[in-house]
Amino acid sequence: MSEMVVHVLLIGGAFSAAFFSATAILTASSQVIQRVLVLRTPAWKRFVPKKESASRPQDTVDQLPWDTWRLVAGMLGVVALLLVLWGTEYVYGAVFGLGAAYIPSFVRRQMNENARWRLRLEVRDFVAELRLALALNVTVSQALEHIADRSQDATTPFIERVRHHVERTLRMEGPEKMLEALAEDFHSEDLRKLLVLVRAALRGGMSLAEALGQSADSIAQSIVTSAELSIEEMPTKLILPMLFALFPTIMLLALIPAVSMLITSLSGVPGQP
Repeated sequence: MSEMVVHVLLIGGAFSAAFFSATAILTASSQVIQRVLVLRTPAWKRFVPKKESASRPQDTVDQLPWDTWRLVAGMLGVVALLLVLWGTEYVYGAVFGLGAAYIPSFVRRQMNENARWRLRLEVRDFVAELRLALALNVTVSQALEHIADRSQDATTPFIERVRHHVERTLRMEGPEKMLEALAEDFHSEDLRKLLVLVRAALRGGMSLAEALGQSADSIAQSIVTSAELSIEEMPTKLILPMLFALFPTIMLLALIPAVSMLITSLSGVPGQP
């Protein structure tokens, strides 16, 4: 009966590996086709200055070879299931084999969550520094240029986009357009709220110091609330990993009767007592 369960797990792991293998092959094929099309494009078209894309910059998490890692993890899962099928008694190998291809996706989700937290902290520091610079009786544009000059050694995506927009957007279109471009680049609600308050201040609705103070307080309160919510949700998020880590044998034994009944009903052969 345990062989039936292993067969089911083997099919699941093989399907995961096949799915991610097809994804990796299609991605590689599209890249090859794109390069061929670029090479067939006349040189004068390739070197024509193109309008700069305003899409969200890639974080270090997005630059990692996730498709390759999914493929490798899926194949390792199939190997683990084959070892179980060939007589190995390690039940943990079967559980790993079933979910191996999804481990990189789980890791990527956690890394993206950490990247979002880092971005919010950078936005908070950016607003605080902008508030401090404006306290020296300078304009918003001068304060933004001062922040860009002070962060020459920083290499985070947010700081790089700040320097980029100071050189391009700020000097050509003004501080409102720069903050709007930053908010669109990172899809940041904190930056959008900052933009609304700065617009109100520039139109005489309030002072810039008051606008930045409200924005800084709002961001700090939002970060604290999000942290408290994450702490409250942590036990719920850990239930499933704990079940897989502590009770894999019980879970597999619970699946045996259901799988046995399914196979018996499909084959038409009555099960043996």
